[in-house]
Amino acid sequence: MAIMDDLLDARREVVIRKYMNQAIELLDYIKEINKSADKDFKLTEDLEHWYGLGILTQDQLIDYLNDRKDGKRMWTTTNNV
Repeated sequence: MAIMDDLLDARREVVIRKYMNQAIELLDYIKEINKSADKDFKLTEDLEHWYGLGILTQDQLIDYLNDRKDGKRMWTTTNNV
């Protein structure tokens, strides 16, 4: 049983690191966008806000900003901010 617990703990650590890295990348990307944004319109750096919208990665944020449900682009982004 101890071996199984060790394996589960190791798996948990891998998952935590993966999501921490995604969170850091997403936040860095938001900060990069905000550097060039109009001072009156900046993206929130509150990751809970983005997670609430189902946005966990930089690619998901790009899709969200480029493809709005109403067909209008809110923002034009590329991977090369």
